[in-house]
Amino acid sequence: MMRNPYGLPGLGGIDVQVSPLCDDVQRMHVSPAFAHLMPHEFVDDLNTWMLKFFGRHDVSYVIDNGRTLVVGPKTLEKLKAAA
Repeated sequence: MMRNPYGLPGLGGIDVQVSPLCDDVQRMHVSPAFAHLMPHEFVDDLNTWMLKFFGRHDVSYVIDNGRTLVVGPKTLEKLKAAA
Protein backbone atom coordinates (compact mmCIF):
# COMPACT_ATOMS: atom_id res chain seq x y z
CA MET A 1 0.00 0.00 0.00
CA MET A 2 1.36 3.42 -0.93
CA ARG A 3 1.71 6.12 1.70
CA ASN A 4 -0.20 9.33 1.34
CA PRO A 5 2.39 12.11 1.88
CA TYR A 6 -0.28 14.72 2.69
CA GLY A 7 -1.80 12.77 5.57
CA LEU A 8 -5.32 12.73 4.18
CA PRO A 9 -7.45 10.11 5.91
CA GLY A 10 -10.04 8.10 4.04
CA LEU A 11 -8.28 7.85 0.69
CA GLY A 12 -7.67 4.13 1.13
CA GLY A 13 -3.91 4.34 0.80
CA ILE A 14 -4.03 6.15 -2.53
CA ASP A 15 -0.89 8.16 -3.21
CA VAL A 16 -1.66 11.87 -3.65
CA GLN A 17 0.51 14.06 -5.86
CA VAL A 18 0.07 17.81 -6.25
CA SER A 19 0.61 19.79 -9.43
CA PRO A 20 -0.20 23.49 -9.84
CA LEU A 21 -1.08 22.67 -13.46
CA CYS A 22 -4.33 21.11 -12.19
CA ASP A 23 -5.69 24.42 -10.79
CA ASP A 24 -7.54 27.04 -12.86
CA VAL A 25 -7.50 25.18 -16.17
CA GLN A 26 -9.31 26.95 -19.01
CA ARG A 27 -12.43 24.87 -19.78
CA MET A 28 -12.27 25.38 -23.52
CA HIS A 29 -9.71 26.74 -25.95
CA VAL A 30 -8.95 26.64 -29.65
CA SER A 31 -7.42 23.38 -30.83
CA PRO A 32 -3.84 23.50 -32.16
CA ALA A 33 -5.01 22.28 -35.58
CA PHE A 34 -7.57 25.10 -35.84
CA ALA A 35 -5.11 27.68 -34.49
CA HIS A 36 -2.60 26.67 -37.16
CA LEU A 37 -5.10 27.58 -39.89
CA MET A 38 -6.27 30.91 -38.48
CA PRO A 39 -4.65 34.33 -37.92
CA HIS A 40 -2.95 34.64 -34.53
CA GLU A 41 -5.05 37.66 -33.50
CA PHE A 42 -8.29 35.78 -34.23
CA VAL A 43 -7.14 32.79 -32.14
CA ASP A 44 -6.20 35.08 -29.24
CA ASP A 45 -9.57 36.84 -29.38
CA LEU A 46 -11.47 33.56 -29.57
CA ASN A 47 -9.52 32.07 -26.65
CA THR A 48 -10.21 35.20 -24.61
CA TRP A 49 -13.92 34.96 -25.40
CA MET A 50 -14.00 31.26 -24.52
CA LEU A 51 -12.31 31.99 -21.20
CA LYS A 52 -14.91 34.65 -20.36
CA PHE A 53 -17.83 32.49 -21.50
CA PHE A 54 -16.80 29.03 -20.23
CA GLY A 55 -14.45 30.01 -17.40
CA ARG A 56 -11.90 27.86 -15.61
CA HIS A 57 -12.06 24.80 -13.39
CA ASP A 58 -9.81 22.59 -11.30
CA VAL A 59 -8.97 19.16 -12.68
CA SER A 60 -7.74 15.95 -11.08
CA TYR A 61 -6.43 12.74 -12.56
CA VAL A 62 -6.35 9.15 -11.36
CA ILE A 63 -3.24 7.47 -12.74
CA ASP A 64 -1.06 4.42 -12.16
CA ASN A 65 -3.99 1.96 -12.37
CA GLY A 66 -5.94 3.86 -9.72
CA ARG A 67 -3.10 4.00 -7.20
CA THR A 68 -2.30 7.72 -7.59
CA LEU A 69 -4.47 10.82 -7.47
CA VAL A 70 -3.06 14.02 -8.99
CA VAL A 71 -4.70 17.25 -7.80
CA GLY A 72 -3.90 20.93 -7.65
CA PRO A 73 -3.09 22.82 -4.45
CA LYS A 74 -6.65 24.24 -4.26
CA THR A 75 -8.20 20.78 -4.49
CA LEU A 76 -5.74 19.47 -1.91
CA GLU A 77 -6.93 22.15 0.53
CA LYS A 78 -10.56 21.21 -0.17
CA LEU A 79 -9.75 17.54 0.52
CA LYS A 80 -8.03 18.45 3.78
CA ALA A 81 -11.00 20.58 4.85
CA ALA A 82 -13.43 17.76 4.07
CA ALA A 83 -11.39 15.13 5.97
